[in-house]
Amino acid sequence: MTTITMKRSKLILTALLPVGFVGVTYPHFRNSMRCGRERLLTGGHTVATEFGDIEYAVRGSGPPVLLLHGAGGGYDQGLIIGEFYVGNHNHVIAPSRFGYIRSSIPENGSPATQADAYAALLDTLGVERVAVVAFSDGGPSALQFTIRHSDRCAALVMISATRVPDAEFISYKQGGHLLVLQLDDVREKVAAFLRIYGSK
Repeated sequence: MTTITMKRSKLILTALLPVGFVGVTYPHFRNSMRCGRERLLTGGHTVATEFGDIEYAVRGSGPPVLLLHGAGGGYDQGLIIGEFYVGNHNHVIAPSRFGYIRSSIPENGSPATQADAYAALLDTLGVERVAVVAFSDGGPSALQFTIRHSDRCAALVMISATRVPDAEFISYKQGGHLLVLQLDDVREKVAAFLRIYGSK
């Protein structure tokens, strides 16, 4: 075999290996994505409100916690965050924020409108007062919920949602409580905070 033929054979083999790899792995990937999509589209409930459809899921029992997800998912991310940070001693209500999964996007999809939509969801579920746990991009609408519906907010926990220098516990309007955390030792602090303030 000549040097040119060997180089050509190596080049062809190098080109065919990735094609073969994709041909073998893509059907599995596609099936996994289909199963994940089906699970995502059937795992939550949808309720019609004046703000459009709101998708949500609930888990657990105990004092109610409204768990607001970040930019990486919908109610599913809320449930994962709830499992990790809140635990199973609370009744977690995890809505999909506007535009996520099967939740509508109203014309005025502002954080304030989103906060009002949370109140409408709680009305539908018959829940009067909740502790609110917000992660990442769930922070702005959580703060609006606290401001606009302070009588319904027992406590507010912000996880990597905003920064308050060296502050862990801050009182807010009408005697509620706010816990602002970055991601170190969060699980224990959230659990302790919710035990103290979540059901008041």
